[in-house]
Amino acid sequence: MPQIKIRGINENQICEISEKMIDELIDAVKCPRDYFEIECIKSVAIRDGKIADVYPFVEVAWFDRGQEVQDTVAKIITDNIRENLNIESMDLAFTVFPLANTSTVEVNSEAFFTNIPAGLACNPLAFFMLTFFSICKTSKIYF
Repeated sequence: MPQIKIRGINENQICEISEKMIDELIDAVKCPRDYFEIECIKSVAIRDGKIADVYPFVEVAWFDRGQEVQDTVAKIITDNIRENLNIESMDLAFTVFPLANTSTVEVNSEAFFTNIPAGLACNPLAFFMLTFFSICKTSKIYF
């Protein structure tokens, strides 16, 4: 997480910009490269009973990282697509999972976190440490 879901843009085009875009996103979000996933979703648009071009749409699904980081991420993604792929018009939306209002986070169908403190996702180190030690405890790994 973050998961970047893209519709209406060819996957080969996304491959062309993905490495540079993720490099920029790593700096903005402050999390490792392997936390990011880009998913190109093939879809068919139908307008007036005919198959039509799919309008470019990007959805970012992630835990809340605050408005400032969200704005930066939106700009990075939009600029990379518009400038490098010559796509003038597109939409971008965020699906935010607010940790402050979440009682449990499931990882591989196992509950790892309960009663998550507000703003934890905005502190990647704290989130990592909580995740790491929760997995160690669940997997019975001791130091």
